[in-house]
Amino acid sequence: MRSILALAVLGTAIPSLAAPQFDLGALLGLPSSSLEPGASNSGPTTADRAECFALEWIHGRGTTEPASLGSRLGPNLKNQLVQRLGNRVNVIGLVFPASFQLPQSPQTGVNNLVARIRQRSQQCPDMLFGISGYSQGADIAHGAIQLLPDYADRILALAMFGDPLTAIGWPAAYADRVINTCDPADQACGGRGTSGHMLYGAEDNVLHVVAAQYITAKFLAGKPAPAAGAKTLKALPQLGDSAKFLTDRSWPPANWKSKYPDGTVVKPIGLTGTDRQSVTAALANFDFKLDTSLAGSVIPPGAAQ
Repeated sequence: MRSILALAVLGTAIPSLAAPQFDLGALLGLPSSSLEPGASNSGPTTADRAECFALEWIHGRGTTEPASLGSRLGPNLKNQLVQRLGNRVNVIGLVFPASFQLPQSPQTGVNNLVARIRQRSQQCPDMLFGISGYSQGADIAHGAIQLLPDYADRILALAMFGDPLTAIGWPAAYADRVINTCDPADQACGGRGTSGHMLYGAEDNVLHVVAAQYITAKFLAGKPAPAAGAKTLKALPQLGDSAKFLTDRSWPPANWKSKYPDGTVVKPIGLTGTDRQSVTAALANFDFKLDTSLAGSVIPPGAAQ
């Protein structure tokens, strides 16, 4: 049976900027990142060129990480994808504040991500898209998918890291193209504690390597077939509410199962360990294997796609 590496599902409701906000960063004594250059509620979605590629991969970084790809995970995931796909892929960072100003920061990210995919789809009719999200970036990915039902056949794959909405899941149409990675010490996505939430992209953590190989496998399989099942969910938590995982030791909220019942929840990868041996064992029953070398799954020059 084909197993699914995926995350939690979204609902339809996307909060407005007028919704109440709280400064969780101040509560935890954490810095609040300032608006990055070019980021605004109505500004450009990325500072990137308009050239067409086979695949455009858009990464949403975590809260307080620097623009545009973040400090560690985003750049390392980009390196892995470029190593495998070469000039077939364009990896960019989503423009948004990545701050604890909630819900403004993730709402800006949702707006810009949706605008980016719509705009680039018009510029490049044959180009596919992929989205990765880390923490707040994962929250944004959930929200954006809700607003892109007509683009389901253009979204190749979704890769999440430390996704606080893991327990909710994704619309059924995306169930077989999401990889959900979770450190065993990250309660945001099913682990215990919060220390693991900061470890994605580390040298001894191979989850971004797994994600890159998964994305490559999807790329080699070609354009997604017309999506089966629902493309949106009936409901989704307010953008920014997921940040409460930092202070709520009983995360996720117990009432989520009844409030958001229509999501396809997929088992996270990494809860048994994030080293190569542990992850390889965890992948034994999935439809792709983690290559023993970092260069695994490289597409030969001149190959299809």
